[in-house]
Amino acid sequence: MEFPYRPKKYALNAPPPIPPRPPRPEDNINRPPPLPPRIPQNNSQNIAPPLEAPYPPPPPYQGEATPQQGVHYPAPYHAAQRPQPWPRTQSTPLHDTPQARSTPSVSRPWFPPPPSQAPFSENSYRDTSSPGGHSNHQGSVPPPPYSRPPSSQQRSSPTTKCHQEDMSSAPTGFNTARSSYPDHEQKDQTRSDAGVLRRSMQYDPPAKFILKRCPSTNYNLMCSGTWYILPEAPEFRICTYCYETHIQGSSLQTSFHPWISPAGASIYCLFSSPRIEHHLWPRALQSGSVQELLWFFRHRATIRNCDGTKGVGGSENVKWYSPKDTSRLPSFIACQACYEDVITGTALYSQFEEHQEKQLQGQIWACDIAIDFIRRLLTNTQSWPQFSTEAARHLGLPECEKNGAVMSGSSRQWYELRDRALGIAVCERCYRNFASKTDFESHFQPLRQPPREQQCILGFWQARVLWDEALERKDFSLWRRTIIEHVQAPPCSSQAKPGAQMYQLNHGVDNFDVCQSCYIGFLKPHGLDKWYGTEDCRICLACYEEVVRGSEIARQLPPTPEIIPGESHCDLYSPRMRRKWAEACAKRDLASFLAFAAYRRTIYEQTVPEMRNLVAMAQFNLNMQKMYNTSSSFYYNMNGMTASTYNPYISYGAPGIPHRFETPWGVEGAQLGQRAQGYAQGISADTARVAQLQAAWNLVE
Repeated sequence: MEFPYRPKKYALNAPPPIPPRPPRPEDNINRPPPLPPRIPQNNSQNIAPPLEAPYPPPPPYQGEATPQQGVHYPAPYHAAQRPQPWPRTQSTPLHDTPQARSTPSVSRPWFPPPPSQAPFSENSYRDTSSPGGHSNHQGSVPPPPYSRPPSSQQRSSPTTKCHQEDMSSAPTGFNTARSSYPDHEQKDQTRSDAGVLRRSMQYDPPAKFILKRCPSTNYNLMCSGTWYILPEAPEFRICTYCYETHIQGSSLQTSFHPWISPAGASIYCLFSSPRIEHHLWPRALQSGSVQELLWFFRHRATIRNCDGTKGVGGSENVKWYSPKDTSRLPSFIACQACYEDVITGTALYSQFEEHQEKQLQGQIWACDIAIDFIRRLLTNTQSWPQFSTEAARHLGLPECEKNGAVMSGSSRQWYELRDRALGIAVCERCYRNFASKTDFESHFQPLRQPPREQQCILGFWQARVLWDEALERKDFSLWRRTIIEHVQAPPCSSQAKPGAQMYQLNHGVDNFDVCQSCYIGFLKPHGLDKWYGTEDCRICLACYEEVVRGSEIARQLPPTPEIIPGESHCDLYSPRMRRKWAEACAKRDLASFLAFAAYRRTIYEQTVPEMRNLVAMAQFNLNMQKMYNTSSSFYYNMNGMTASTYNPYISYGAPGIPHRFETPWGVEGAQLGQRAQGYAQGISADTARVAQLQAAWNLVE
């Protein structure tokens, strides 16, 4: 007899349940005594020691972890010394338990793990990428791959020097969001109201660095790195960016020698000044001699650098210059450094002379050439009346009220985007400093009817930093789409509001929080999309600094990195590829290395995408198996609890179920158990295929 559902008591054509049989004395005859309670045993001594592997563990599955099905990864060696993170609302009851160690999936490029150190079993999948022990899952599911990032999220910051064998174990990114509302890709985490003692940290400058642009005198680099000098003028240093952009590959390359700066030294570069770039260096290339450069290097090294718009006191004895015609610019002055770097060599050089007035001890004078608009205007203008008129107008404009301060719309001229997106506007002062006489000038137009109150978007520091990045890439859409997203986010505040979305590092510093505004405006758009190498072998900035730069065949590669849109990954991260590079350097044979890199990329395309799909399907099968196992256990328990209320002379079954049950609940539990077993068989098949593809990838990896 089969019942698809539980019959109601005393329903039509349903006999009433027979009451349970009363107990009889003979039931207790020959019945063994009850067993004592089970004492939990500590099996920590029987657990095999964890296997060491040079790759980080993949992220656990995003779901509820159970002792039988959870993926357990050992904590890092320094976890005991770190302070406890902010409590997570979903995992607070599981704090300090193995189940609570699960973290949400992170988004970064995935690379297959190295070969396992233990034999493969069809009943358990060995996590070959975990540095700790292996976990046996209920369905023997292989570890999930890292998902592709929705945004430009790639390897760790290239400004930090990592050991060659640990490059793949140092991923950092800002794509783990913490929010007070649920999200399918993010776990909830909220701050506790109680004060948390933050660990005092000491900043250690990286041992090596890379430069996306010349630091000029705006930044003093404190870390150790490679600079280039003329041996006759060692005080004048040239950064690697200027060397690779202008000097490398030229006829005067042999005149410059590398110099390693000590850690902690304050170094700056002066080669990017307009006088050197536009006049002295082209004349040196034309004449084939560095004598004129050498004279200027020695002379410039004795002059104090420009102190910018903040000014300098009279005690520094700075030499000042001013226009000969002071009718339109009565208070215009320039320091000696800007006079040598910018004014000398321009068409208006003869219009300046040494300033006659002496600076007193208590006075602070600021250089006007340090203003970006004035500097660009001076280098691009051939007429003195035009320069003096524009400079006087700019210096008379009111200063921008920065950091989102509200200004009167009628107090100044405003500029808006040509598409008038979200009412984004820029004050005239910031428009001249940033957009005027640049490639982005055509994207703005005057605002005809400004509102009563208006904010300047370039008053936010995130917009100013991103502006320089977009201007270097010549990509205005990068700045526009980021600013549109930035104005819709809550403003930055030092005090986190309840429910505000925050971001933190995936691995690294605890309690390092970034608000949504700073993440959108500063961290998110600065993707690592510049690559060295060729189409067959792409090398990230960090690996280029650690492995390629200064090697025997480095000159055979393109000297400057290129921007590659879309997603990509580095081919020089693994120890084997670095050994191949060392062998190619020893043989002076770059072609063999590029051929192997192309073959390796072909194997990657044939194996890794399919492994990702199989692992994703195995993850789905595991989740379905867990659901059906839980439901089956629930119905089995219902069968045991309600069996006494059913007729003991009637049993229930279904086709394909070998056993009979006292209630329909038992039949339902058996059917769900069979479904769970079917999903488990699918997991085993996927695991075998992943192991086969993994072996093929390991041959080249």
